[in-house]
Amino acid sequence: MKVKVKPEIHNHTLDEFDNQNLEPNKVYEVIGLSYDHYRVVNGIGDPILYPKYLFEVVDPSIPKSWKRDEYGPDEYYIDPPELSRPGFYEDYFDGKPEAKEIFRKFLASQEKMRAGLDVGHGAGSTDVTGRCQTENPAGGTGNCTPSTISQKTC
Repeated sequence: MKVKVKPEIHNHTLDEFDNQNLEPNKVYEVIGLSYDHYRVVNGIGDPILYPKYLFEVVDPSIPKSWKRDEYGPDEYYIDPPELSRPGFYEDYFDGKPEAKEIFRKFLASQEKMRAGLDVGHGAGSTDVTGRCQTENPAGGTGNCTPSTISQKTC
């Protein structure tokens, strides 16, 4: 999934925050999302949750290997399996070496995927609603409900 920062991000028309580490009009790869936030690696290299209203969606596809966790009727988180453990980001920001290493390896795997190398992730993707965008033998794409993103295939 890719999102583009809205051009007016720094003029306080979207919210009262400066959002200094996001660049207007820059496209960021989403590395996790929730019901109201996208997690992106900002300009100083931190994986931060930012409100969705700061962005426009450029590419809605989500890897089908990502895990969806639901915590209430309107509360969900969708993350890569490596980063989906409860407390992962707390450990990361507390500077725990294991979390830092897991995140470093995740970023390296993403870089390899962008370079076109196979790093063992499942084929296909879903869109922001969790519908699969995988090809099926009869042609077209398969469809999943948002909950099937969680460790199931379409």
